[in-house]
Amino acid sequence: MLNVKRIKTDVLVMGAGAAGLSAAIAAAEKGAKVTVLTKGRIGKAGATFVNVSKALGMQVGFTGDEKAFFYLDVAKAGQDVHDAKLAMILVSEAEARFNWLKELGVRFREDREGLVRLRGCFSEHKRAVAIDDLGQLCSVLKARAASLGVKFIEEASVATFLRNYDFGYVDVAGVLAKKSGGEFVLACAKAYVVASGGGGGLFKHTMMPRSQNGVPLWLSIRSRADAGNLEFVQWMITAGRKFFPLEMLKDYVPHIAGKPFKDKELLEKRMMHYPFSTIDETHLFDAAIFKACKEKWQKEDDKEEKAAESKSAKKTGKPGPKRRGEGIPVIMRSRKGDKELVIEDVKMSAHSFNGGLHIDERAKTSVANLYACGEVTTGMHGANRIGGAMLTNCFVFGRIAGESAAQHEKASDFATAAEAKAFLERRIDPKSGETKKDIERDYSVLRNTFHENYGIVKDAWSHFASGNTIHGAGMVMGSRDGKSADVVGDIYELDSATRMVGALVKQAQLRKGKTLGPHYFEGDGGEPDDPNDHEIAPGVYVVNI
Repeated sequence: MLNVKRIKTDVLVMGAGAAGLSAAIAAAEKGAKVTVLTKGRIGKAGATFVNVSKALGMQVGFTGDEKAFFYLDVAKAGQDVHDAKLAMILVSEAEARFNWLKELGVRFREDREGLVRLRGCFSEHKRAVAIDDLGQLCSVLKARAASLGVKFIEEASVATFLRNYDFGYVDVAGVLAKKSGGEFVLACAKAYVVASGGGGGLFKHTMMPRSQNGVPLWLSIRSRADAGNLEFVQWMITAGRKFFPLEMLKDYVPHIAGKPFKDKELLEKRMMHYPFSTIDETHLFDAAIFKACKEKWQKEDDKEEKAAESKSAKKTGKPGPKRRGEGIPVIMRSRKGDKELVIEDVKMSAHSFNGGLHIDERAKTSVANLYACGEVTTGMHGANRIGGAMLTNCFVFGRIAGESAAQHEKASDFATAAEAKAFLERRIDPKSGETKKDIERDYSVLRNTFHENYGIVKDAWSHFASGNTIHGAGMVMGSRDGKSADVVGDIYELDSATRMVGALVKQAQLRKGKTLGPHYFEGDGGEPDDPNDHEIAPGVYVVNI
């Protein structure tokens, strides 16, 4: 039997990472009644705290010169696909957020000479500071929030947004979430803050928690929030959830498919980060990888197809399915020539989204009562961002989002528990045999399908094929029904995750041959044929989904 508990608050924050907690604190400091909704437990969820690194960097400019170079680095790494006003806010307010954290008691790395300054990715300037103890950071932020009366709803995953429609005007009427025990929560607020991160967990190989599936991002887009640059996903070479050691690149010269890669300038750029990033405008490295992958996959396809044909023919008389390898063949050789290290099938792992919801200077989206901060926003970084700028982003725009939401004047029409219950019951079919195991299987199918059809190096045809494949999967998953409340919330979540994947693929399709980085496509590409999609910079499109 469905049990929907309805709560009301002034500000509802979705997400409990650095951005979400900052927003909650800022809203509470303005006198608002604040509730934080998080999929996991505080400190055990959010990209800030569930991090492969034990430390995080934060970019801060203390002097005029440092701030000037900070802005220039943001513009350069973003390949000028950045919002100048937001970038200026980031740069100018970073110092104040650093001082705020110090006052709260957050510990930053120091040595005998004082505060340690580090160089962030895509930057030659030692401007970043480091937080070594993320657990201590979380404890400090949580304690501050609790002291202001912030309420937490933990282990509650967002299933859907309930919305108000009035002659084209749309706002959020409530957020329906499913708790781990099976209970549903309908949280209604005057204003909502999305701080749920990107969709890194949608990828088969990822540096992010599997729970980070982009559902609140998609639900915001579905509620008519503008989004852009969704194709800019940052990738890392990884083994499991550990970074491929950058130090190794200092001693080895990369060879692609056994042939030397001679572009030293490009190599040096890539050594500022891990080998693949969106900073390469020449496409040379990506093209070489694409060719190597294609040759390797073709050999594997031919070999496995013959084996499958032989095995399948004996049983059915029909050839078996093709399978494609997942790794990228990268060979590293010692400069001295006396050592050789061969790395085969290196996996590309999705690390972070560099696109998302568009926000203004008040962290407001295009939806009347919806604000956003952190990785869920496209923010100022556009095509890429310098290391440490995202944590700065979380604290700077987290504060702005929280304060803006607390000052939101127009009261929305709130959804009722009866509306939420009726909404959920539409997906319940007593005859269905769906179980949690089925849902997990479908998530696995979605990630595998996405991996096969979208990624670091795909040609234009692969993207078109992926659109059809994922659209088909979305139609199937979107029509799924559960036999009980135990799975109906998970079905709504899976449906949104599938549509988020579709949004990513659609944006990548539009770009085709017009790419700025690792999304290297063969062919000439073409212009978008959807009149609702428009170009905001050369080869960069905003997609109205």
